[in-house]
Amino acid sequence: MKKFFFYVIMIALVIVVPIGAVTGYFLYRKLTFSYDYCEPYGQIDSQTGWRLKSNANSCLKLQNHVTGKVYFDTKIYTNTLGFRSASPQTTVAQTRPIAAIGDSWTFGYGVDYEESFPHLLEKELGVATLNLGVPAYGSGSTLQLFSRHFDTLKPSVVVHFTLGLWTRSICRANEVEKTLLPCFWIDQYGDAQFSLPQASFVEDAAKEHQYPGGYLTSGYKFREMFFILKPREIAQSVSTYMAAISKRIGLTTRLENDKTSLSDEDTRKILELELRIYKGILVNTDTMFVLYDPRGYYMYSLSEIKQALGRRFIYLSAQEWEADVASRFKDLPADEVTVPGDGHYAVGANRLIAKSLANALSDFRKQSTK
Repeated sequence: MKKFFFYVIMIALVIVVPIGAVTGYFLYRKLTFSYDYCEPYGQIDSQTGWRLKSNANSCLKLQNHVTGKVYFDTKIYTNTLGFRSASPQTTVAQTRPIAAIGDSWTFGYGVDYEESFPHLLEKELGVATLNLGVPAYGSGSTLQLFSRHFDTLKPSVVVHFTLGLWTRSICRANEVEKTLLPCFWIDQYGDAQFSLPQASFVEDAAKEHQYPGGYLTSGYKFREMFFILKPREIAQSVSTYMAAISKRIGLTTRLENDKTSLSDEDTRKILELELRIYKGILVNTDTMFVLYDPRGYYMYSLSEIKQALGRRFIYLSAQEWEADVASRFKDLPADEVTVPGDGHYAVGANRLIAKSLANALSDFRKQSTK
């Protein structure tokens, strides 16, 4: 009997200790490093997973509730199409604007709209620039959102700034039917494919409190987060911990959520497919496409789009990034390079990005008038 109670206690400790540790960690993080929102500014979308609400009026703050320290406090507004803007209910420019697409780095996470690089680019060029960036987007959601609005906007220039977070849009072949986000995948023949979520699947999942990755970066309902979503996250963390322990002691040979990394060849195929879709949208237009790729992920996937768009395609590589932007960080105060407590680019870095883009577009215009 003593042995029985001993095993019961040991099993209880194995379960209770990790649950307590994870719960305590989340509570500590919420008190000392809390992202707070005035109100949610995102909504579920059947094709992109989620998007920004139209005419939103919200805010985003990062603070320590224990010490009272505020890392940043920003206002968030969107226009009638759900793009970040200087104020809510603003109309969209009808004069062939520049469209900046991407994720949180384009959106300007942690800075006000006036400090984001799309707005600073507008100031540099004197051309209306729309900010289609959405926090936590992968390249698939970015592509689908742009595709949806292209015919309406008819932009003169498209700027796609990417730090390689296309990985958010990768799924395996057996996940395609259940994906909540647009995703790229490799089929049984080794070909790259692009798929959208199945009709109404995202909405149906949301009714069960299952949301696309990144959706909660646009805010959440307090009750739902702390009584449904956070306990589920804690349970998943404990499950992952237990699975790792099981593997370590030899009860299982692999983790259920293990994913095989893409080979370099498959990565190239996926990036080529992404650019091929952009090419299809732009080839019969006069719109320029600027791909700013500071980490050089796309450098081996450019031949087809370069051939199709010719001088209407500008590629800014790691070399331009180093010369125009990264090498100049040393001349800026730290809080102008990255947002305090967060790591996204702050106003000084965004200004350098805008100048780099303006220079590239200025050079192109000079060449095109010769």
